[in-house]
Amino acid sequence: MNKWEVARVLDEIAQYVELSEANRFKSLAFEKASRAVSALDRDPAELIASGELQKTPGIGKTTASVIEELLRTGKSRYLDELQKQFPAGIFELMRVPRLGLKKVGILYNKLGISNLDELEQACRTGRLKTIKGFGEKTQQKILEGIGYARKRESHFLLPVGLEAGEQIRERLADIDAVETATCGAVDGVPCSASNPGSPLLSIPVIAIGAVVALILAVIALGIAIGRRRRRE
Repeated sequence: MNKWEVARVLDEIAQYVELSEANRFKSLAFEKASRAVSALDRDPAELIASGELQKTPGIGKTTASVIEELLRTGKSRYLDELQKQFPAGIFELMRVPRLGLKKVGILYNKLGISNLDELEQACRTGRLKTIKGFGEKTQQKILEGIGYARKRESHFLLPVGLEAGEQIRERLADIDAVETATCGAVDGVPCSASNPGSPLLSIPVIAIGAVVALILAVIALGIAIGRRRRRE
């Protein structure tokens, strides 16, 4: 299990913890650990072997034990226990504007709502407004947001986005013989190293790296917004 897979599990635990517990600090601890693992420049297994894992900023005793179990067994018993408490599709409710993890947890615990169909039915029958903090206006806005949510794609988790970027970087690094990317054509003849007569427009590979970095920045911004929505 690589660091990206470990980070994904930690982030998933953070979401389930926020659904199931009022203590926001515990969820934040797993979020922080997920970010810390994503940023590692060494393999987590090396840090465990050297006894340095818990010395890593953002990783404490509890999160370290989960990481160690993941690397040892490929699974987390804690995550398995959390998943048993909620239906698999409950996170689709977060695609509705104004619904963060806190409110999703309340809806499930109070009304047993675990998917968009159940949420829509609760809104149309007026059940939603019976919960403290969900008035008539909120119920109407959520109902309006359900249509939008059905068309909206699920958010990427930050570790997923970073893993995709890392895979792009590694693929570029594997092309040892290529130092520049060339493009352009004359009379339909593509430019290439084997066709020196063609005019070449050279683009440093570092520019490609910059594009990848920009893509990651956009992904990170989107996920930061998504994480902020969890607290709503």
